[in-house]
Amino acid sequence: MTAARMQIYMNNLIHENLNLKCETFTGYTIDNIAFLQLHRDFLLRTENLNERDQVLEYLENVSSSSSIKLLIVAGAPDAKGKDEFFEFFKNFYDQRMDIALIHRMFNFVDQLTLKLAELEKFTIYINTGNVLTTYLNIGLACDYRILEDTAIIQNPGIEMGLAAKGGGGYFLPRLIGTEQAWNVMLSDKDITAFEAIGIGLIHEIAPSEHLEQIAFCRAEKYAQKSSSALSIIKQLMYFSIRDFTQYLEYEDKLLMNTVSSRKFWEKMKQA
Repeated sequence: MTAARMQIYMNNLIHENLNLKCETFTGYTIDNIAFLQLHRDFLLRTENLNERDQVLEYLENVSSSSSIKLLIVAGAPDAKGKDEFFEFFKNFYDQRMDIALIHRMFNFVDQLTLKLAELEKFTIYINTGNVLTTYLNIGLACDYRILEDTAIIQNPGIEMGLAAKGGGGYFLPRLIGTEQAWNVMLSDKDITAFEAIGIGLIHEIAPSEHLEQIAFCRAEKYAQKSSSALSIIKQLMYFSIRDFTQYLEYEDKLLMNTVSSRKFWEKMKQA
């Protein structure tokens, strides 16, 4: 088999792997755009290593595909917001699970946000309903963010003395300035989509019935640009991402210190 035929074969194989459905997500492609739809309780499922690896492998296939120019990442439309947060930790406490499972979830969020930030293709993030700040942080690792006009961002961890996982302390000061970053990260009140766009957290809001359509319209706009130019510009814009790995390791350390404390679990029992 010639090198050219081998490349075509590999591209077709990768393309097939971009159209699939599993417990944690659904992936499909339209022309040169890949769409990754996260399912409800996405983070709760990270206890399953196989499910976790499927998501990371999907992103790797997007990265490797020469026919894919852009990626759209969509949060679960029926996500439970802060209820998902409390369900995870209360379930952990009631079943006396190993603390390593929490570290595993943190590690997965690290890998997911890092892969999105390092992906040399333009990425668009969309979400609806109740959006946990950890999911917002995943969106901050993308290049363009759109929320449904009735979406709200929730930060329940702050009541427990816990910052949201996923790099908020890294991305937010660069995106909206230090003062606003403090306000967002310490807020225990819901942030509406209109408030989010007002302070620069997101780029656009859209009615739920048009959200995906608008996301694909924005994707098609960028898909018309040179793949090489998109890749180079993204690498330049994210040059400082080299520090991000160290940041995530330090974030893990601080958060694990908190969730390992008796005070945290006493607050969780009362929540």
